[in-house]
Amino acid sequence: MIFTSKYFLKMGDKVRSLGGLGMMKSFSVSIVSIYLFCSTYAYAADLRVVRVENYRVIAGKTVTDREAVDTAVKEAIAQSATYNVRLVFQADRTYRLKRKLEGQAPDAIFPFTGVKNIMVNGNNAQILLDRYDYVAEIRDSENIHIWNLRVDYAVPNHTQGRVVAVDPSGNFITVDIDAGYLMPNKGNGSHEWANSLSFDSQEKYLKNVNVYIEDVQIVGAKRVKIITKDGYQTEAKKLHAGYKFAFRAFGEGGKTNFHILQSKNVSFKNVDVYNTMKIAFTARYNEGNLLFDHVRVMRKPNSNRLIAGLSDSFHMKSNRAIVTIRNSLVERTLDDGINLGSMAEVCHSYNPNTLELELRDTGYISKDVPTSAPLKAGDTLSAFQLGADATKIFIGSAKIASVNSITNKMRRVRLTNNIPGIRCLDAGTGVGLGGKFLEQWHATRFFSPEVSNPGFRVLNNTIREKTRNGILGKAQGSMIRGNHFENISGNGIDATNNLMFNEGPVAMRMEISANTFKDIFLYPVILGVSSYSAANLPTLNINSNIVNNDFIGGKPIRLMNATHINIAGNFFSEAGSSIPIKKNISDLTSNSATAIFRLGSAYYYEGPTYICRYDSEEKAAQVWGQNFQQFAASRTQFPPARYYLGSCQDSEGSMRLANSLGLINKTRLSTEACGWGTVRRFQLGTGIADPRLMNFVNSSIPISGICKF
Repeated sequence: MIFTSKYFLKMGDKVRSLGGLGMMKSFSVSIVSIYLFCSTYAYAADLRVVRVENYRVIAGKTVTDREAVDTAVKEAIAQSATYNVRLVFQADRTYRLKRKLEGQAPDAIFPFTGVKNIMVNGNNAQILLDRYDYVAEIRDSENIHIWNLRVDYAVPNHTQGRVVAVDPSGNFITVDIDAGYLMPNKGNGSHEWANSLSFDSQEKYLKNVNVYIEDVQIVGAKRVKIITKDGYQTEAKKLHAGYKFAFRAFGEGGKTNFHILQSKNVSFKNVDVYNTMKIAFTARYNEGNLLFDHVRVMRKPNSNRLIAGLSDSFHMKSNRAIVTIRNSLVERTLDDGINLGSMAEVCHSYNPNTLELELRDTGYISKDVPTSAPLKAGDTLSAFQLGADATKIFIGSAKIASVNSITNKMRRVRLTNNIPGIRCLDAGTGVGLGGKFLEQWHATRFFSPEVSNPGFRVLNNTIREKTRNGILGKAQGSMIRGNHFENISGNGIDATNNLMFNEGPVAMRMEISANTFKDIFLYPVILGVSSYSAANLPTLNINSNIVNNDFIGGKPIRLMNATHINIAGNFFSEAGSSIPIKKNISDLTSNSATAIFRLGSAYYYEGPTYICRYDSEEKAAQVWGQNFQQFAASRTQFPPARYYLGSCQDSEGSMRLANSLGLINKTRLSTEACGWGTVRRFQLGTGIADPRLMNFVNSSIPISGICKF
């Protein structure tokens, strides 16, 4: 294997070890090439090793863990100006890194800004932090790697306790805080308490309980009153005395544990995160490769903690880098497990004659995110219309000929060609508005595939027992394969653009394969285009595959405003049973199973080489048996009068059976049913609708007489 990184060695390379004692050792390497980060003492000739334990005594005085680590980190940064550096901790040791600063100013243990070629080898050491300190700031840096490290806070940033009473109306919950956990503190009044996690009396996670918190009032020495956010009273009433409840100890939020910005080639391997102030890993505007391998955001082993993370575990936004997350774990966190996407740009003004387009970032500009995602000449801008009057979702694309910054939130680009139909924000719209506060859905949204985590890979991970979604995947040419999703209160995979937060882009050319979805409260997979259009139902060809997955319990796959999706080889069964069940979007037992569908007032049954028509539900039930009864039992939601080939629906779902029929279940976003729509036959292994079946839908194909009735 050949790599261009300096971290690969050649025969005869040697290494020096530096420390406060001035010790140096040399080692010969007798292999042709070996990766630096393997567990070996073979290093490149230009490598320096900085050992934390060599800085235990400074100027004749024994120092604290924090002073030793700070001095070693400073030395590693200094050496990295000339050499590749390995910063090494003592194996299996716990380092208590007490806070140096006063107040709430964030302080990074590893302030890697503008540096290159540093690898931190924690040797399975654990670092214990105080609130407002965080692990790493990796900014404008290159070849930074943090491996074999465990991260925790000396006092957890969440709190938890036992429910002692629930208001009959669900307006509040009374909770006794567990010993050893903080009493909650609002802190910054502009922030929200947000969501929570609930458990039964045996501490089993309750995915169907989602309590958002309006306020927390201290009413006793260890007792608090949780005020339920309006609209969530029904959720609160699901709790009972004796249940357990966990939420943020601080309403003010906090810094991410690892912040990676505008850097290149960064990796994390064998890193455990037991607690966070907010997000575990945030990455924006990075290039090259961004790798997370055997990273675990999890409850601390051998503790009574109910949760681990207080927000997203992996928040990856607007990266050019190839993001790979593999062999990792996310459990018991308060927000999305993995969030991959980018913020929309919106049209501020456009001149079709000069092709000059002023773009506004819909994201939040701050010290951590100082500018919009960097665009370059040659990047593509794809334009989308998502408003209620949209007649077409994707209106076109163009390359960027030039780009010039106007402010940190606005820039002017010149396109290589006109995109007809671009619409802009209303005149006078405040520049400060962003995220969910900027609606105006008539205005065209733009995404650049090159800076939207293109080709991300999420492989062989476990995501379980958490609020919100397992994965938000919004990119093109990406893969989600071999993961296990279990007991999640939101969707397993949400691969749609998010209108509320102006996030995207639309997922296209996505592969969702060989995953297991068990007990997902919402949809195991939701794929397509989220749009406010209610009348015209524009659709978009997204050329994606959902294949060879196991769905155990829960709801079916849901597709939204999307076509050309190959759904094959999936197996659906009840939790705890090997008996497959029929959902409105699923296989029966295998790809060769028969299917029954409804068109108009009649039912159609497909045999191996024929199609039968039945004019009554009773006859169809005899063909389909119990599976049909399960389907028919839900027909109260779909009155027969509403079964027609109309176009009033906002979203659609489909199933694919190889050499069989697929159903498309179309409903309004308001959940009002519009009826069963188009039925399509897919060519084996493609996902392209067979026009012969479309002709059949139009009654031009005769019905075979080879039927049971």
